[in-house]
Amino acid sequence: MQFKFDHSLMKRGRVIGLKKRIEKEILNFKEILNKGYNDEKSFVNLVSDKDLLNNVYKIAHKYKNFNSIIVVGIGGSNLGTIAILEAIKGKYYNEFSKTKIYFADTTDPDNLNSIIKLAKGKVLLNIVTKSGTTTETIANFEALFKKFKNIVITTDKGSKLWFFAKEKNFDLLEIPHNIGGRYSVFSNVSLFPLILTGINVRKLLNGALVMRNKCLNSNNPAFVSASLVYLSNKKILDNWYFSNDLESLGKWYRQLMAESIGKNKKGITPIISIGSTDLHSMFQLNLDGPKDKFTCFLSLKKFNSDFIVSNFTENKLVEKINNKSLSKIMNAILNGVKITYMKNKLPYVEIILDKKDEYNIGKYMMFKMIEIVYLASLFNVNAFDQPRVEEYKEETRKLL
Repeated sequence: MQFKFDHSLMKRGRVIGLKKRIEKEILNFKEILNKGYNDEKSFVNLVSDKDLLNNVYKIAHKYKNFNSIIVVGIGGSNLGTIAILEAIKGKYYNEFSKTKIYFADTTDPDNLNSIIKLAKGKVLLNIVTKSGTTTETIANFEALFKKFKNIVITTDKGSKLWFFAKEKNFDLLEIPHNIGGRYSVFSNVSLFPLILTGINVRKLLNGALVMRNKCLNSNNPAFVSASLVYLSNKKILDNWYFSNDLESLGKWYRQLMAESIGKNKKGITPIISIGSTDLHSMFQLNLDGPKDKFTCFLSLKKFNSDFIVSNFTENKLVEKINNKSLSKIMNAILNGVKITYMKNKLPYVEIILDKKDEYNIGKYMMFKMIEIVYLASLFNVNAFDQPRVEEYKEETRKLL
Protein backbone atom coordinates (compact mmCIF):
# COMPACT_ATOMS: atom_id res chain seq x y z
CA MET A 1 0.00 0.00 0.00
CA GLN A 2 1.37 3.38 -1.02
CA PHE A 3 0.26 6.66 0.54
CA LYS A 4 0.99 9.77 -1.52
CA PHE A 5 0.35 13.43 -0.74
CA ASP A 6 1.49 16.93 -1.57
CA HIS A 7 3.97 17.84 1.18
CA SER A 8 2.95 21.49 0.91
CA LEU A 9 -0.33 20.46 2.57
CA MET A 10 1.56 19.76 5.79
CA LYS A 11 1.64 23.15 7.49
CA ARG A 12 4.91 22.69 9.32
CA GLY A 13 4.29 25.12 12.14
CA ARG A 14 1.18 23.25 13.23
CA VAL A 15 2.41 19.72 12.56
CA ILE A 16 4.83 19.83 15.50
CA GLY A 17 1.94 20.50 17.88
CA LEU A 18 -0.15 17.76 16.30
CA LYS A 19 2.71 15.30 16.59
CA LYS A 20 2.95 15.79 20.34
CA ARG A 21 -0.75 15.01 20.71
CA ILE A 22 -0.51 11.92 18.51
CA GLU A 23 2.58 10.65 20.33
CA LYS A 24 0.43 10.23 23.45
CA GLU A 25 -1.92 8.00 21.47
CA ILE A 26 0.98 5.99 20.04
CA LEU A 27 2.40 5.49 23.54
CA ASN A 28 -1.01 4.33 24.78
CA PHE A 29 -1.29 1.85 21.89
CA LYS A 30 2.15 0.45 22.72
CA GLU A 31 1.26 0.07 26.40
CA ILE A 32 -1.77 -2.12 25.63
CA LEU A 33 -0.18 -4.08 22.78
CA ASN A 34 -0.87 -7.82 23.06
CA LYS A 35 -2.30 -7.41 26.56
CA GLY A 36 -5.87 -8.51 26.00
CA TYR A 37 -8.94 -6.35 25.64
CA ASN A 38 -8.99 -4.05 28.65
CA ASP A 39 -8.99 -0.87 26.58
CA GLU A 40 -11.11 0.46 23.72
CA LYS A 41 -7.97 0.73 21.59
CA SER A 42 -7.46 -3.01 22.05
CA PHE A 43 -8.87 -3.66 18.58
CA VAL A 44 -5.20 -3.64 17.51
CA ASN A 45 -4.73 -6.86 19.50
CA LEU A 46 -7.32 -8.81 17.51
CA VAL A 47 -4.88 -9.36 14.64
CA SER A 48 -2.38 -11.23 16.83
CA ASP A 49 -4.84 -13.23 18.96
CA LYS A 50 -4.10 -16.84 18.00
CA ASP A 51 -6.55 -18.30 20.52
CA LEU A 52 -9.40 -16.27 19.03
CA LEU A 53 -8.45 -17.35 15.51
CA ASN A 54 -8.14 -21.04 16.41
CA ASN A 55 -11.52 -21.00 18.14
CA VAL A 56 -13.38 -19.33 15.29
CA TYR A 57 -11.88 -21.81 12.82
CA LYS A 58 -13.05 -24.64 15.09
CA ILE A 59 -16.64 -23.34 15.15
CA ALA A 60 -16.62 -22.58 11.42
CA HIS A 61 -15.49 -26.14 10.64
CA LYS A 62 -18.80 -27.44 12.01
CA TYR A 63 -20.69 -25.50 9.33
CA LYS A 64 -18.33 -25.89 6.37
CA ASN A 65 -20.86 -27.91 4.36
CA PHE A 66 -23.73 -25.43 4.69
CA ASN A 67 -25.07 -24.00 1.44
CA SER A 68 -26.28 -20.60 2.65
CA ILE A 69 -25.43 -18.20 5.46
CA ILE A 70 -27.66 -15.35 6.55
CA VAL A 71 -25.79 -12.77 8.62
CA VAL A 72 -28.32 -10.88 10.73
CA GLY A 73 -26.74 -7.64 11.91
CA ILE A 74 -26.51 -3.94 11.18
CA GLY A 75 -23.77 -1.29 11.04
CA GLY A 76 -20.52 -2.53 12.53
CA SER A 77 -21.97 -6.03 12.70
CA ASN A 78 -21.88 -6.50 8.95
CA LEU A 79 -20.38 -3.54 7.04
CA GLY A 80 -16.81 -4.78 7.39
CA THR A 81 -17.75 -8.30 6.33
CA ILE A 82 -19.51 -7.04 3.21
CA ALA A 83 -16.60 -4.70 2.43
CA ILE A 84 -14.04 -7.52 2.53
CA LEU A 85 -16.20 -9.95 0.56
CA GLU A 86 -16.85 -7.48 -2.25
CA ALA A 87 -13.29 -6.19 -2.36
CA ILE A 88 -11.82 -9.68 -2.72
CA LYS A 89 -14.54 -11.65 -4.51
CA GLY A 90 -16.33 -8.84 -6.33
CA LYS A 91 -19.86 -7.49 -6.01
CA TYR A 92 -21.29 -10.62 -7.62
CA TYR A 93 -19.56 -12.96 -5.18
CA ASN A 94 -22.64 -15.14 -4.65
CA GLU A 95 -22.77 -15.95 -8.36
CA PHE A 96 -19.35 -17.61 -8.19
CA SER A 97 -19.37 -19.02 -4.67
CA LYS A 98 -20.37 -22.50 -3.53
CA THR A 99 -21.50 -21.09 -0.19
CA LYS A 100 -23.95 -18.20 -0.60
CA ILE A 101 -24.11 -15.40 1.97
CA TYR A 102 -26.88 -12.86 2.54
CA PHE A 103 -27.11 -9.91 4.91
CA ALA A 104 -30.30 -9.07 6.79
CA ASP A 105 -29.48 -5.57 8.00
CA THR A 106 -32.82 -3.81 7.78
CA THR A 107 -36.38 -4.50 8.86
CA ASP A 108 -37.59 -3.93 5.30
CA PRO A 109 -39.92 -6.96 4.95
CA ASP A 110 -39.50 -7.16 1.17
CA ASN A 111 -35.73 -7.36 1.54
CA LEU A 112 -36.06 -10.15 4.11
CA ASN A 113 -38.52 -12.02 1.91
CA SER A 114 -36.02 -11.95 -0.97
CA ILE A 115 -33.31 -13.38 1.29
CA ILE A 116 -35.62 -16.20 2.43
CA LYS A 117 -36.37 -17.10 -1.19
CA LEU A 118 -32.68 -17.05 -2.16
CA ALA A 119 -31.31 -19.06 0.78
CA LYS A 120 -31.27 -22.71 -0.35
CA GLY A 121 -30.17 -26.04 1.08
CA LYS A 122 -28.67 -26.14 4.56
CA VAL A 123 -29.05 -22.59 5.91
CA LEU A 124 -27.15 -21.10 8.85
CA LEU A 125 -28.26 -17.99 10.72
CA ASN A 126 -25.40 -15.95 12.18
CA ILE A 127 -26.93 -13.41 14.56
CA VAL A 128 -24.45 -10.59 15.18
CA THR A 129 -25.13 -7.87 17.74
CA LYS A 130 -22.70 -6.64 20.35
CA SER A 131 -25.36 -5.41 22.76
CA GLY A 132 -27.64 -8.35 22.07
CA THR A 133 -30.61 -5.99 22.05
CA THR A 134 -30.40 -4.20 18.68
CA THR A 135 -34.01 -3.74 17.57
CA GLU A 136 -33.49 -4.41 13.84
CA THR A 137 -31.31 -7.47 14.45
CA ILE A 138 -33.54 -9.14 17.02
CA ALA A 139 -36.68 -8.43 14.95
CA ASN A 140 -35.12 -10.14 11.93
CA PHE A 141 -33.89 -13.00 14.11
CA GLU A 142 -37.43 -13.59 15.38
CA ALA A 143 -38.79 -13.54 11.84
CA LEU A 144 -36.15 -15.87 10.40
CA PHE A 145 -36.15 -18.33 13.28
CA LYS A 146 -39.56 -19.55 12.16
CA LYS A 147 -37.95 -20.98 9.03
CA PHE A 148 -34.28 -21.69 9.85
CA LYS A 149 -33.11 -23.54 12.97
CA ASN A 150 -29.30 -23.69 12.66
CA ILE A 151 -27.96 -20.71 14.61
CA VAL A 152 -24.63 -19.24 15.68
CA ILE A 153 -24.74 -16.20 17.97
CA THR A 154 -21.99 -13.56 17.94
CA THR A 155 -22.39 -11.13 20.83
CA ASP A 156 -20.87 -9.57 23.93
CA LYS A 157 -20.26 -12.05 26.72
CA GLY A 158 -22.88 -11.41 29.39
CA SER A 159 -25.46 -9.79 27.12
CA LYS A 160 -29.09 -10.92 27.30
CA LEU A 161 -28.61 -12.63 23.96
CA TRP A 162 -25.54 -14.46 25.30
CA PHE A 163 -27.55 -16.03 28.11
CA PHE A 164 -30.44 -16.79 25.76
CA ALA A 165 -28.02 -18.60 23.43
CA LYS A 166 -26.64 -20.56 26.38
CA GLU A 167 -30.15 -21.58 27.35
CA LYS A 168 -30.93 -22.75 23.81
CA ASN A 169 -27.52 -24.43 23.41
CA PHE A 170 -26.59 -22.38 20.33
CA ASP A 171 -22.94 -22.07 19.32
CA LEU A 172 -21.52 -18.83 20.71
CA LEU A 173 -18.80 -16.48 19.47
CA GLU A 174 -17.66 -13.71 21.77
CA ILE A 175 -17.11 -10.05 20.87
CA PRO A 176 -14.54 -8.79 23.40
CA HIS A 177 -16.26 -6.34 25.74
CA ASN A 178 -14.17 -3.26 24.90
CA ILE A 179 -14.23 -3.77 21.13
CA GLY A 180 -16.80 -1.43 19.59
CA GLY A 181 -18.85 -2.48 16.59
CA ARG A 182 -17.12 -0.27 14.04
CA TYR A 183 -13.71 -1.50 15.23
CA SER A 184 -14.67 -5.18 15.26
CA VAL A 185 -13.90 -6.22 11.69
CA PHE A 186 -10.94 -8.39 12.76
CA SER A 187 -12.97 -10.11 15.49
CA ASN A 188 -15.43 -13.02 15.38
CA VAL A 189 -17.94 -10.55 13.92
CA SER A 190 -16.38 -10.85 10.46
CA LEU A 191 -13.92 -13.73 10.75
CA PHE A 192 -16.63 -16.39 11.15
CA PRO A 193 -18.70 -15.61 8.03
CA LEU A 194 -15.56 -14.81 6.02
CA ILE A 195 -14.04 -18.22 6.77
CA LEU A 196 -17.25 -19.93 5.66
CA THR A 197 -17.17 -18.07 2.35
CA GLY A 198 -13.57 -19.04 1.59
CA ILE A 199 -11.74 -15.84 2.51
CA ASN A 200 -8.19 -16.42 3.75
CA VAL A 201 -8.51 -14.59 7.06
CA ARG A 202 -4.93 -15.44 8.07
CA LYS A 203 -3.67 -13.31 5.17
CA LEU A 204 -6.19 -10.62 6.10
CA LEU A 205 -4.93 -10.50 9.69
CA ASN A 206 -1.30 -10.66 8.60
CA GLY A 207 -1.73 -7.57 6.42
CA ALA A 208 -3.45 -5.78 9.28
CA LEU A 209 -0.66 -6.79 11.67
CA VAL A 210 2.02 -5.39 9.36
CA MET A 211 0.14 -2.08 9.11
CA ARG A 212 -0.54 -1.98 12.86
CA ASN A 213 3.16 -2.15 13.62
CA LYS A 214 3.92 0.47 10.98
CA CYS A 215 1.32 2.89 12.38
CA LEU A 216 2.63 2.77 15.95
CA ASN A 217 5.84 4.60 15.11
CA SER A 218 6.64 8.27 14.49
CA ASN A 219 5.84 9.72 11.04
CA ASN A 220 3.54 6.80 10.28
CA PRO A 221 0.98 6.97 7.45
CA ALA A 222 -2.01 7.01 9.82
CA PHE A 223 -0.63 10.07 11.61
CA VAL A 224 0.14 11.84 8.33
CA SER A 225 -3.31 11.07 6.92
CA ALA A 226 -5.11 12.22 10.08
CA SER A 227 -3.03 15.40 10.18
CA LEU A 228 -3.77 16.25 6.55
CA VAL A 229 -7.52 15.79 7.02
CA TYR A 230 -7.44 17.85 10.21
CA LEU A 231 -5.29 20.66 8.78
CA SER A 232 -7.41 20.90 5.63
CA ASN A 233 -10.17 22.42 7.77
CA LYS A 234 -12.74 21.05 5.32
CA LYS A 235 -16.26 19.96 6.22
CA ILE A 236 -16.50 17.07 3.75
CA LEU A 237 -14.14 14.18 3.03
CA ASP A 238 -14.84 12.81 -0.44
CA ASN A 239 -13.46 9.27 -0.76
CA TRP A 240 -13.02 8.31 -4.41
CA TYR A 241 -12.68 4.56 -4.99
CA PHE A 242 -11.44 3.78 -8.48
CA SER A 243 -12.81 0.23 -8.39
CA ASN A 244 -16.49 -0.72 -8.26
CA ASP A 245 -15.77 -3.58 -5.88
CA LEU A 246 -14.45 -1.18 -3.23
CA GLU A 247 -17.71 0.75 -2.79
CA SER A 248 -18.68 -1.16 0.36
CA LEU A 249 -15.21 -0.52 1.75
CA GLY A 250 -16.20 3.13 1.48
CA LYS A 251 -19.44 2.48 3.35
CA TRP A 252 -17.48 0.74 6.12
CA TYR A 253 -15.18 3.77 6.39
CA ARG A 254 -18.13 6.14 6.27
CA GLN A 255 -19.54 4.65 9.48
CA LEU A 256 -16.08 4.54 11.07
CA MET A 257 -15.52 8.25 10.52
CA ALA A 258 -19.06 9.52 11.06
CA GLU A 259 -19.68 7.80 14.40
CA SER A 260 -16.15 8.32 15.69
CA ILE A 261 -15.62 12.00 14.85
CA GLY A 262 -19.10 13.55 14.65
CA LYS A 263 -19.52 14.86 18.20
CA ASN A 264 -19.76 18.09 20.16
CA LYS A 265 -20.55 20.10 17.02
CA LYS A 266 -17.32 18.83 15.45
CA GLY A 267 -16.68 16.43 12.63
CA ILE A 268 -16.27 15.84 8.93
CA THR A 269 -18.94 14.42 6.65
CA PRO A 270 -17.57 11.35 4.78
CA ILE A 271 -19.02 10.68 1.34
CA ILE A 272 -18.31 7.96 -1.21
CA SER A 273 -17.68 8.45 -4.92
CA ILE A 274 -16.86 5.74 -7.44
CA GLY A 275 -14.41 6.35 -10.25
CA SER A 276 -15.03 6.75 -12.98
CA THR A 277 -18.83 6.49 -12.62
CA ASP A 278 -19.33 9.49 -10.36
CA LEU A 279 -17.16 11.78 -12.44
CA HIS A 280 -20.40 12.12 -14.40
CA SER A 281 -22.37 13.21 -11.33
CA MET A 282 -20.08 14.64 -8.61
CA PHE A 283 -17.09 16.12 -10.43
CA GLN A 284 -18.86 19.29 -11.53
CA LEU A 285 -19.74 20.04 -7.90
CA ASN A 286 -16.24 19.24 -6.65
CA LEU A 287 -14.63 21.47 -9.23
CA ASP A 288 -17.02 24.39 -9.37
CA GLY A 289 -19.05 24.19 -6.18
CA PRO A 290 -18.18 25.16 -2.58
CA LYS A 291 -14.53 24.60 -1.66
CA ASP A 292 -15.49 22.59 1.40
CA LYS A 293 -14.09 19.18 0.41
CA PHE A 294 -10.88 17.27 0.99
CA THR A 295 -10.44 14.31 -1.36
CA CYS A 296 -8.86 10.90 -0.91
CA PHE A 297 -8.32 8.86 -4.07
CA LEU A 298 -8.01 5.09 -3.66
CA SER A 299 -6.78 3.18 -6.69
CA LEU A 300 -5.25 -0.18 -7.61
CA LYS A 301 -1.77 -0.86 -8.89
CA LYS A 302 -3.14 -3.92 -10.62
CA PHE A 303 -6.67 -5.18 -11.35
CA ASN A 304 -7.45 -8.89 -11.16
CA SER A 305 -8.38 -8.96 -14.84
CA ASP A 306 -8.12 -6.76 -17.92
CA PHE A 307 -9.44 -6.29 -21.45
CA ILE A 308 -8.01 -4.77 -24.61
CA VAL A 309 -10.20 -2.33 -26.53
CA SER A 310 -10.56 -3.50 -30.13
CA ASN A 311 -10.58 -1.37 -33.27
CA PHE A 312 -14.16 -2.29 -34.22
CA THR A 313 -15.28 1.36 -34.59
CA GLU A 314 -12.11 2.31 -36.54
CA ASN A 315 -11.64 5.41 -34.32
CA LYS A 316 -14.91 6.85 -35.58
CA LEU A 317 -16.50 7.20 -32.11
CA VAL A 318 -13.76 7.80 -29.54
CA GLU A 319 -10.18 8.41 -30.63
CA LYS A 320 -7.04 7.09 -28.92
CA ILE A 321 -8.62 4.23 -26.98
CA ASN A 322 -8.10 1.45 -29.50
CA ASN A 323 -5.60 -1.27 -28.60
CA LYS A 324 -5.36 0.07 -25.07
CA SER A 325 -6.35 -1.90 -21.97
CA LEU A 326 -9.30 -0.87 -19.82
CA SER A 327 -6.96 -0.58 -16.81
CA LYS A 328 -4.76 1.85 -18.78
CA ILE A 329 -7.80 3.92 -19.69
CA MET A 330 -8.93 3.93 -16.04
CA ASN A 331 -5.46 5.03 -14.97
CA ALA A 332 -5.49 7.83 -17.54
CA ILE A 333 -8.86 9.00 -16.24
CA LEU A 334 -7.58 9.05 -12.65
CA ASN A 335 -4.43 10.93 -13.64
CA GLY A 336 -6.56 13.39 -15.60
CA VAL A 337 -8.63 14.00 -12.47
CA LYS A 338 -5.52 14.53 -10.32
CA ILE A 339 -4.02 16.98 -12.84
CA THR A 340 -7.31 18.88 -12.86
CA TYR A 341 -7.28 18.98 -9.06
CA MET A 342 -3.74 20.36 -9.04
CA LYS A 343 -4.54 23.03 -11.63
CA ASN A 344 -7.52 24.13 -9.55
CA LYS A 345 -5.55 23.93 -6.26
CA LEU A 346 -7.91 21.38 -4.74
CA PRO A 347 -6.31 19.37 -1.89
CA TYR A 348 -6.13 15.60 -2.11
CA VAL A 349 -4.20 12.53 -0.98
CA GLU A 350 -3.84 9.22 -2.76
CA ILE A 351 -3.74 5.62 -1.56
CA ILE A 352 -2.62 2.90 -3.97
CA LEU A 353 -3.29 -0.74 -3.15
CA ASP A 354 -1.09 -3.30 -4.87
CA LYS A 355 -4.16 -5.42 -5.57
CA LYS A 356 -7.52 -6.50 -4.16
CA ASP A 357 -6.52 -9.37 -1.93
CA GLU A 358 -6.80 -10.26 1.76
CA TYR A 359 -3.35 -8.95 2.65
CA ASN A 360 -3.83 -5.50 1.14
CA ILE A 361 -7.42 -5.06 2.31
CA GLY A 362 -6.30 -5.98 5.83
CA LYS A 363 -3.57 -3.33 5.66
CA TYR A 364 -6.00 -0.67 4.46
CA MET A 365 -8.64 -1.32 7.13
CA MET A 366 -6.15 -1.28 9.99
CA PHE A 367 -4.60 1.90 8.58
CA LYS A 368 -8.00 3.60 8.56
CA MET A 369 -9.01 2.50 12.07
CA ILE A 370 -5.79 3.83 13.59
CA GLU A 371 -6.07 6.99 11.48
CA ILE A 372 -9.53 7.64 12.96
CA VAL A 373 -8.25 7.24 16.53
CA TYR A 374 -5.56 9.83 15.80
CA LEU A 375 -8.04 12.14 14.09
CA ALA A 376 -10.44 11.92 17.04
CA SER A 377 -7.56 12.90 19.32
CA LEU A 378 -6.89 15.97 17.17
CA PHE A 379 -10.56 16.93 17.34
CA ASN A 380 -10.53 16.20 21.08
CA VAL A 381 -13.49 13.81 20.90
CA ASN A 382 -14.00 10.21 22.04
CA ALA A 383 -13.39 7.91 19.07
CA PHE A 384 -15.27 5.02 20.64
CA ASP A 385 -18.70 6.19 21.75
CA GLN A 386 -21.85 7.24 19.84
CA PRO A 387 -24.14 8.68 22.53
CA ARG A 388 -26.64 10.38 20.25
CA VAL A 389 -27.40 7.19 18.30
CA GLU A 390 -29.34 5.96 21.31
CA GLU A 391 -31.92 8.75 20.86
CA TYR A 392 -33.66 7.17 17.88
CA LYS A 393 -33.56 3.80 19.64
CA GLU A 394 -35.28 5.22 22.71
CA GLU A 395 -37.98 6.86 20.60
CA THR A 396 -38.45 3.61 18.67
CA ARG A 397 -38.97 1.67 21.89
CA LYS A 398 -41.58 4.19 23.04
CA LEU A 399 -43.48 3.86 19.77
CA LEU A 400 -43.38 0.07 19.89
